[in-house]
Amino acid sequence: MHCFLMELHSHSDIAALEKDNWWYVVRRQLLLNLLAKYARASAGGVALDLGCGVGANYDVLAPYAARVIGVDIAPEALAYARARGYAEALQAKGEHLPLQDHSVTLALCADILEHLDDTKAVPELRRVLMPGGIVVATVPAFPSLWNENDDYSHHLRRYRRGELRKLFAKSGFILRASGYWNALLFVPVWIMARFYRRRPNRPLRNNLSLVPRFLNGALTRAALVEQRLHRFLPLPFGVSEVLVCEAPA
Repeated sequence: MHCFLMELHSHSDIAALEKDNWWYVVRRQLLLNLLAKYARASAGGVALDLGCGVGANYDVLAPYAARVIGVDIAPEALAYARARGYAEALQAKGEHLPLQDHSVTLALCADILEHLDDTKAVPELRRVLMPGGIVVATVPAFPSLWNENDDYSHHLRRYRRGELRKLFAKSGFILRASGYWNALLFVPVWIMARFYRRRPNRPLRNNLSLVPRFLNGALTRAALVEQRLHRFLPLPFGVSEVLVCEAPA
């Protein structure tokens, strides 16, 4: 889903970025922590990676299900996903999933809902999840942080406070956890957003690809420290929002 929308990078570039870039590394650790706390491994379970892209989150989901299904609309991205381990990598839209009712035990929506008609995609998640199934979602937070990367990625929205929780509650989901992450860069991104203006005919860039290697390591370490602190002191704000919900029995 999200991968075919990128402006300048090939899928090989995206695969390299998702492997080593600090933001993806820290987000994967966040997902691992949340799944360890809220998800249950199932010998016959089915995990759905909605907007799987090039497949960077396969190893996050694989311990929790016998089958991991990736869904994306970009055939080039799906080819990479299959090479990463997704035996079932399906080309489809998130608003119309090619899956049976109540067939999924765990769903991951890692920064994909902002690309979709979420009023259709979230009910679809509710339809395919089994009772007691868990969904973990991350999204960009706060419209005031809109910057070049949002245009580059063709985001439809950044989520206002409480908006994501209401969206899932409307479809009958039970909230298990919610909060923010990446407070570390909230102020720099807010300042950058104040000066950002979309200029005609100017190529858009992925901000993450501009981080030099020496800074990449420092940001990784700092963000992981923030994540450990978050276990004891929930963050009141952040560049991204995270949500864990359960399909009702």
